[in-house]
Amino acid sequence: MSEAGSLYNINFIQANISSVTEMVTAIRASNTQEVDILVIARGGGDIDNESINKPELAEACLNLQPFLVTALGHKVNTPLLERIADKKFITPTAFGQYLKEIYNTTIEELAQSKAKLVADVTKQLKTVYDKELLNLNDKLLQEQQLNKKNIDNLTTQILTSQNSYNSILKEKESSTKLLESANHIAQRYKESYNTLQKSMILKIIIIAVITALIVLAIGFLSK
Repeated sequence: MSEAGSLYNINFIQANISSVTEMVTAIRASNTQEVDILVIARGGGDIDNESINKPELAEACLNLQPFLVTALGHKVNTPLLERIADKKFITPTAFGQYLKEIYNTTIEELAQSKAKLVADVTKQLKTVYDKELLNLNDKLLQEQQLNKKNIDNLTTQILTSQNSYNSILKEKESSTKLLESANHIAQRYKESYNTLQKSMILKIIIIAVITALIVLAIGFLSK
């Protein structure tokens, strides 16, 4: 019982086992809602003539609110009190061992329950985490595909603009060459015109001189 006392909230009440009145008074004082288990325990010895065999004590133990447990320390004799008990033990030591085993079993079951609870919560969290991770991966993949599509469209636009710019450059080069060719032709035409103009003036001068000579000759012949 001493080992179990550190594991449970146990209130010990000493009573003279030879006094029915003292035993009944102690039992009635313990018959409250605050008490879960009422244990009547004693050591060894002859119990044939002791109060635990008397009907008055057994009657006081009827209709108790707590569970009634006996640990009267006898293997051979079966006291009247044990016959009406909810559970009986041979000795107080056996009852203490029982309490210790109950405590250890409860702690073990609680630990297993906590472990199972942790495992279940961990599993649920992992499931949620995996689902969220999968959703994020899907969103990231969609974003990557959308970005790639936008980049491809932008690249196509850039290439189209570059091709248009190159075409404009080629057209400009062609126009420049055509303009240069036209300027060259105009220069040649101008040079030819100037040469022709000089030739025409020379011809006019020659014709004028010849005409003057003819006029002079006619005048001379007329005299």
